[in-house]
Amino acid sequence: MNDTRGLYPHLINVNTGKPASDRYTWGGMGDSFYEYLIKQLVVVKGKDQTKFKLVKEIIDGLEARLLVDSAVDPSLSFLVEINDGQPSYRMDELACFAPAALILAARHFPDDFGHIESAANRLLNGCYSAWDSTMTGLAPEVFTWDMKPRFFYEHKPSVVPVVKSYILRPETLESLYYFYVYTKNPVYQDMAWDIFNSLYTYCRANSGYTGLYNVDDIEYPWDDREESFFFAETLKYLYLIFEDPHHPRFPFDQWVFNTEAHPLKIKN
Repeated sequence: MNDTRGLYPHLINVNTGKPASDRYTWGGMGDSFYEYLIKQLVVVKGKDQTKFKLVKEIIDGLEARLLVDSAVDPSLSFLVEINDGQPSYRMDELACFAPAALILAARHFPDDFGHIESAANRLLNGCYSAWDSTMTGLAPEVFTWDMKPRFFYEHKPSVVPVVKSYILRPETLESLYYFYVYTKNPVYQDMAWDIFNSLYTYCRANSGYTGLYNVDDIEYPWDDREESFFFAETLKYLYLIFEDPHHPRFPFDQWVFNTEAHPLKIKN
């Protein structure tokens, strides 16, 4: 697989400007780059043709080269990585920001990107299944999925942890929040509530919250770490998703969240 149009390597040689790796991903070390391309286009209200061209390229690249549908459930989609020219069927929970970024592009620029919303919805379902498939209801840091339809008939889970830890990640909650505000469908609140209950049950310590070493161990061995993004993002999106979607605190045509969920006012 040598065609990587619309994709960017996760490392670049600062002396030559050329790729320093052959890994392409919307996950860790690549996620914020793609997120900010889309959000910069939102900030300038689509009036920068260079940014528009870049966003079109990355969305086309995602659709053509990274997006795969589950063979078990057609309502689920995932994002592969490309390593050394070959697809790797694994996905970071970090990449679960993608449904939020994609629906943001679809709703702001419906004539150009409206078609991507259905894929964003399937991606969100795929991300949520990573939570719903574990013993604790918490998502693993990295997961893979069944690619053969026979797994459905054998009643095996469609999503399988690869890196089993959970460090209080917020990305799926971020996407649930965006979809709830845009669609006003309470199913996204229900999903967020299930995640909160799992957080409260398995991550709540005496004086804070902690990550887990293994999301499939209900004895919940804690890692005794509380990341700062837990407050900036995880709890913030959990709080906001239970507000009135008809009167959101941060309307998406007036505000844009940076990658750490800090709201920035869009100026004319």
